[in-house]
Amino acid sequence: MHNKGPIQAHLAPNYGGGVMTHLVANPINIENNGLCNYSADPEEWFDYRKARECKRICGNCPLRQRCARTALAIGATDGVWAGVDLPGEHATVEQHAVARRQLSMVVAAMDQQPESHRQRCLAIREAMHYAAFPGNGALVEETASA
Repeated sequence: MHNKGPIQAHLAPNYGGGVMTHLVANPINIENNGLCNYSADPEEWFDYRKARECKRICGNCPLRQRCARTALAIGATDGVWAGVDLPGEHATVEQHAVARRQLSMVVAAMDQQPESHRQRCLAIREAMHYAAFPGNGALVEETASA
């Protein structure tokens, strides 16, 4: 089963005429947008050749913990989730077990992150949002942890 989890199934219009023509980010509700939602090509999160870059982006995402929990809950098998490169549906049981342990470690580690890390992640997402949706107005400060 090929799970396309962190990426939503719809395409957003191109706001601003840039290269971001396949955004799946919600222009209004930023709290549910992971950094993967601002990707110009949502399929890159399922391309092993792009895994290193995607994992680096995940490291700055304010929804990393939520993403890891979702991947565990739905039994995701493919793609990069929360900075973990999942082995694919044809991998061995042990490879899947290793990936699940890594996702569980992400969930636990995110609880230990300092507030400064969370604030930096939120600022990065806000910058991505402004670049993707210019003129959308000021964002409301997020107070709840992801």
